[in-house]
Amino acid sequence: MKLDTKRSLTTILLRALLGAALLSVARGAEAAEAAPDVLALSVQGPTQALVGSTVSVNTIVINLGGAFSGDYTFDVLLSADTTVDEGDIVTASVSSAVLGSLTVACAIPADLTPGVYNWAMRIDPLASEAETHNNSILGGPVEVFVVDLQVSGAAAVNAAALVGGDDPDSFALEVSNAGSADGILIFTVTEYPEASWLTVNPSTSFAVAGGSPQRVTLSFDIAGLAAGEWATQLIFLNYQDPTDYVIIPVTLTIGEVTFLPGDDLLGEIDSLGKTSEALFTAVEGMKLRIKVSSDTGNLKPVVSILDADGTVIRTWEFQHSSKQVKKTVKLPATGVYRLRVAGAEDSIGTYRIVTKAILPSRAQSFTEKVKPAAGTTTATVALLSLAGGLLDVKATPANKFSAEVDLAVTAPGGAPVDMTGHEIRLDNGGVQATGLALNDAGEYVLNIAGFGGDDEKVKVKVELEQVLGDTTVLLP
Repeated sequence: MKLDTKRSLTTILLRALLGAALLSVARGAEAAEAAPDVLALSVQGPTQALVGSTVSVNTIVINLGGAFSGDYTFDVLLSADTTVDEGDIVTASVSSAVLGSLTVACAIPADLTPGVYNWAMRIDPLASEAETHNNSILGGPVEVFVVDLQVSGAAAVNAAALVGGDDPDSFALEVSNAGSADGILIFTVTEYPEASWLTVNPSTSFAVAGGSPQRVTLSFDIAGLAAGEWATQLIFLNYQDPTDYVIIPVTLTIGEVTFLPGDDLLGEIDSLGKTSEALFTAVEGMKLRIKVSSDTGNLKPVVSILDADGTVIRTWEFQHSSKQVKKTVKLPATGVYRLRVAGAEDSIGTYRIVTKAILPSRAQSFTEKVKPAAGTTTATVALLSLAGGLLDVKATPANKFSAEVDLAVTAPGGAPVDMTGHEIRLDNGGVQATGLALNDAGEYVLNIAGFGGDDEKVKVKVELEQVLGDTTVLLP
């Protein structure tokens, strides 16, 4: 007889149950005394399952024999072939007194090798059961797969912009599934902490193993952000496995273009009315020398030096020329200055500015002899340093002392410079400190103590290494 393939499993089950019931009635008292005969009628599970996950499998068990009391037990299996045997993998063990349909939670082992398996069910024989050939059944195939979240493009994302300037360019990361063939990775991307200046698109997506990676685009919006550093983390999470994730730090720096006197500046005035600015630090009495040239367009550079409050210290207008024209300005105080470039008479084009710092004597190495202030046993020596200076200093008696010389260094603002590990005593009663980092620009004071009289002198030798630029800076 040819079966109707459209007939539902439910219809088949009902007819099987009805047939079993009618058979039991027909047997009468003989059936009541017969041995039980449990039958594995059906096992149906999903066609795909993730290694390490738990899935639902539907099973049907009926009894074709006599009644029995107590529970029966069965295992839901994964078989690597088309037979049900002892080598099959147990995903769930069930004990029940209820016949019929049961839904079983089955655990796919985390160490299972990916591949194609078959669902299977095996019922343990009952104590009085004689017919056990129908206690096992093979179900349909299931593809067991693994997913492995991979993020490429950068271990960390760093973006930068000027205050009030253009947004940084967008950045792309790629998410791939390095798991078994045809496995589908579902992932989410979460900002922690949430960042209003960052947009992630898409924040939820998928990637197929062996297929093209999923592109995730990061976009930045700096509107309203003050100068400083803004940071968050992107957590790429495998939706199916919370232990599989990747964290990508994202940092956005909002600031001004800065240069060190000694750097070369390149820039372009590419539209009418545009200006370019850069910041630099100077000490009192320092001279900034610039050499200006313009190579393209018809740019007639206008270069201005302003203080931190915007007051113009000096302005020069240059003709359009590839020849470098030199100008110098002396800066009146220690602090931050602005160098601004514009185009005269609606001119545009590129420019190059070569800068050089001419430091005052107190911002360079020197040697001098000092005596104590009248009526005291101390003397002071002042020096100037740009931020990032490095100081070696030696103070030694110029004649015999009755006591040793003590040395202390005070930073701008009055805070002492930490000399721990830098200071050594000398055999002649002097003291030496090497490798002192001068972190701030301004005036540093050397305090020398230990004079025994007004006529005593101390020789102070200062070796000051200043950090001056030697790179090329591209101005906006």
